[in-house]
Amino acid sequence: MQNGKGKVKAAASGVNPTAQAVRNPKPQKTKNEYMRIGVLVLIIVGLAVISSFYIDLHKGCSGVLYATQRNNCFERYAVSTGNTSMCYEITGTQMQNLCLENVAVSTRNASICNSINNQSTLYSCASNLSISTGNESVCNSLNAQQYKSECLYSFASLRKFASASYCNGISNHTLNGYCSNASTYTLAMSTGNASYCSNMSSNVSTGMPATELLSIYASNSSATNYALDNILLNASDSEICYYSLAIKYDNPSLCAYIPGTISAACAIQANSTSVQRAKLSVNAVISNCTAAGVYGGELTTDSCYVGFAVLYHNATYCSPITNSSVQKNCIARVANGTNSSG
Repeated sequence: MQNGKGKVKAAASGVNPTAQAVRNPKPQKTKNEYMRIGVLVLIIVGLAVISSFYIDLHKGCSGVLYATQRNNCFERYAVSTGNTSMCYEITGTQMQNLCLENVAVSTRNASICNSINNQSTLYSCASNLSISTGNESVCNSLNAQQYKSECLYSFASLRKFASASYCNGISNHTLNGYCSNASTYTLAMSTGNASYCSNMSSNVSTGMPATELLSIYASNSSATNYALDNILLNASDSEICYYSLAIKYDNPSLCAYIPGTISAACAIQANSTSVQRAKLSVNAVISNCTAAGVYGGELTTDSCYVGFAVLYHNATYCSPITNSSVQKNCIARVANGTNSSG
């Protein structure tokens, strides 16, 4: 009877339990939901592993007795893991900054440089990182304009001033001038266009140090004896440019743009490169020495004749010299096989 009443009651309510289960099924998780759960689990497990690893490393380094070895331990693991927090376990602010720089360079992460609170170390960090990544914009993270200029200049120098755009952000007037001259020089050397030389500084005191400019030329030219007797060390940037082009492109006529005795040295060196010690006609020598002596006068022209005569071991090149004592000296030097001045 009780079961019957139960059935009647269920029927009276008008609800079919089986039908209700069909209409309201239990929600099922989708494939994407399972994937999200899986990723979340992996992240949690990964963080736990990293955390335990860090704790072990921290405990290991902290247990080192001597401060130097302990600091080295923290820095070593900071660099290997890219974890900058290890750097702050090091004793001494300077050592912490060096640690941060090493981590920044090893991970190629410029933002770490900004954590350094020492300007010189910050400059070093940005400079090294700009060079290692090939990105000069890293230098812009430096607040001090002088450090920023030096960083950009170092970057341009490492790349042999291949682009004038490297100089754009250099606010220091002197370094900007050096960079501009060097990039113009590089352009002249790569194109052979001597008109670029005229755009360079003709003032020795304000130009780029000759040794720096010559180092660019030395790395881009097969000519080796371009600075004979250091004659170019006191030359202006534009003079070095004309001299370099004359030798690289076998064009002695460019020496005429150089005033003084450097013009004669340029003509001698340029001809030795272009003619490769082949026999020249006297008229060819006269033509070249006349061009070289445009700015230097008779003394420069005569020096040019002597230079050709000694260089080619040919006394007939002394014949155009009108000063008898200079001509005799020229012939004697050819006979002795010397090229020293006298």
